Amino acid sequence: MLRLRDLAPFPLIAALLLGPGTAHGLQASPDTSAASARKAFDFLIGTWTVESMTDSGGKTTHGQGEIYRFEKQLGGVLLVGHWHFNRGTAAQPDFVDARYYSAFDNTRRMWTFYYVSPQSAQYWPGQLDRGRWYFFNEFTIEGRVTLQRQSWERVDARTVHRVIENSTDRGGTWKRWVWVLRRS
Repeated sequence: MLRLRDLAPFPLIAALLLGPGTAHGLQASPDTSAASARKAFDFLIGTWTVESMTDSGGKTTHGQGEIYRFEKQLGGVLLVGHWHFNRGTAAQPDFVDARYYSAFDNTRRMWTFYYVSPQSAQYWPGQLDRGRWYFFNEFTIEGRVTLQRQSWERVDARTVHRVIENSTDRGGTWKRWVWVLRRS
């Protein structure tokens, strides 16, 4: 006698042999982990104003009209950011408009983002570490190879931190910059 448990490693064969009435019972339950992972950055949806930025030395400067606006597109699978921010300093501002495209790859189980501005286009693969997504890229800054990671921290419903950390020793130590964003 053919038993269902004997065919467990072969669900398609089991469905065909046992007939259409039992095929439905053999279907895998929907993958809710991918749907849940795609919601990891829903807290960013909306418009944010940069309140301040604290550099790695502890010096804080106030925002200068920088705006981050995030929305979901393509039925909720694509996170699009419209950024207007100062790449320079308060004394020598360098404002730029940029786009941030981020999505979760169901197959590789990872978030990535692609940043595009008039100055550059950068691909940033993500890595989940202790419940937090970090996005990595490598640059040469002042002649030194620098590993950079970026992350978003939800502080509360009205506050988000954009964190950028640089390491010149391949991730052994990090210098941290924090932008405080407030929901507009």
